[in-house]
Parts: sequence; structure tokens; C-alpha cells
Amino acid sequence: AKSLNLPTDLLHLMGCSNADGKQALARQFWLASALQGNPLAQYSLAEDIMVTEQAYEEQSLRVLAATLFSLAAQQGNERAADAVLKVMDVEVSQLSIGTEEEFRNSPVVQVVEEALGQL
Repeated sequence: AKSLNLPTDLLHLMGCSNADGKQALARQFWLASALQGNPLAQYSLAEDIMVTEQAYEEQSLRVLAATLFSLAAQQGNERAADAVLKVMDVEVSQLSIGTEEEFRNSPVVQVVEEALGQL
């Protein structure tokens, strides 16, 4: 079984291997700061991830962005609280969620509910 090398795997997931040098470096700094609990870095990285997600429509990127936005929102970042709801809208749209059960079973919704309480 492959062990997870969290920062390296996250950077790969975020497309750092495909990014230009400056963009990849910015993502690495945002990730380092986000992992240390910096809400501005969490918010900035999550925004960048959602830009990448638009190109790939990848649920794992939405889950990561929702996690980072939720962490920043827990620390009082009001823009992050609004942004996490937009991630949920993207999730509903991408998965064509039509029922309450499908909504509740979405990994993005589960992350947000766990982090911010019941919706």
C-alpha cells in the first residue's frame, strides 16, 4: 500500500506539477501556511484550488477547497464562510444532485457540516 505524503500529494493534486514556477511556489507557500493554521493562506489556497477545479471538475479538489474554506471560516474569515457555500453549489451542479439523500451523502457537504455544524 502506498503511504500518503500529504504535502507532496496535495501539491500534485493541486496541479503544481503542471503550474509555472511562480504559481507552484505560491501554492507551496500557501500550503505550508495553511497547514500551520493561517486563515488567509487557507482562504487563498482554497480559492486557487477552485480555479483549478473549474478546469478539471474534480471532486477531490472541491473537498480540499471546502476543507480549507471551512477551517478559515472557523477562525472568523467571513469571506470563507460565503465561499464554502459556493463550493457546495458547485458540488450540487457537478454531481446533478437532486435529492436530500444525495446532498447529505456528498463528501463536500459532509466536510462542511462537520466543520461548521448542521446546515
